[in-house]
Amino acid sequence: MALSEETLLEKYLRPLCDVEIARNLQDDSAALPLGSYIISTDNLVENVHFLPSTSAHHIAKRLLARNLSDMAGSAAKPRFYLLNWVATEKQNETWINEFCKTLAESQAKHNIKLIGGDGTKGTHLSLTMTILGEALRTPPPTRLDAKVGDQIFVSGTLGEAFLGLQSLQGVIPKSTKHEMRYLEPPIRCLWIEKIITHLGKDLHALMDISDGLPLDCQRLAQASKVSAEIEMQNLPLVKHGSLAGGDDYELLFTVAPERCQELIKFCQTENIKISEIGKITAAEKSPSVQFFNEGTPIHINEKGWQVKY
Repeated sequence: MALSEETLLEKYLRPLCDVEIARNLQDDSAALPLGSYIISTDNLVENVHFLPSTSAHHIAKRLLARNLSDMAGSAAKPRFYLLNWVATEKQNETWINEFCKTLAESQAKHNIKLIGGDGTKGTHLSLTMTILGEALRTPPPTRLDAKVGDQIFVSGTLGEAFLGLQSLQGVIPKSTKHEMRYLEPPIRCLWIEKIITHLGKDLHALMDISDGLPLDCQRLAQASKVSAEIEMQNLPLVKHGSLAGGDDYELLFTVAPERCQELIKFCQTENIKISEIGKITAAEKSPSVQFFNEGTPIHINEKGWQVKY
């Protein structure tokens, strides 16, 4: 029987971690005891996170975007990164030139720099980036911090990247617009910096949505020991999109109820797209996420992307 990601964490990895620094492995980043630095790491593996036909340009875009999303979802201003890779014979100098040129252009936009790494040769392309950033607030908000009564928000739109992958795979008619959303994910670092500056500590819980809203919302609820109620009619889901498809790289956060209307007006002024999608409630028996459509409970079959070992 396949070993689930949660079982791997609970049974094998959490006993190894520093509970305070690593937040018991319940978040996407760790808070280092070095001033206000946040650290996170992410993999990008051929045939898992990108198709073999993906260009060096778009591999670089996806790698950096995935890691910057962890910074945004941890309320951190990205500063430095380390890069490790396992390259194949296909990664010649032409490929490396295109990859590094894209990294240089992208990192300049976000004022971050490479500070080290490692590389070797193998049979499948695999890249790992470890990114460090400065916390925008002390203490930084995490997925452990939702409070009963909070309103739940998401940024941007959901479901389009999944359609992009399906288009690239030939499952649906070709859509360049959807494909670009998959190949060049949005980066919400500036959005969260503005929201944190405006709300301060009234933004309670925060994470990014990378594995699908149902699963990531469940993770937030479990980490905070609360439940969540989501109103389907309020979700910014694109037509024919999947909530559970993953690769959205949007923000999921909770806000003190008395600040919500003020936040909505602020985001309209700043051209930041957010949607109020539900509320945090007390967990009666165990943390859960319940979906509603116009007040009627509905069941969501698909939860999201999970690694099976």
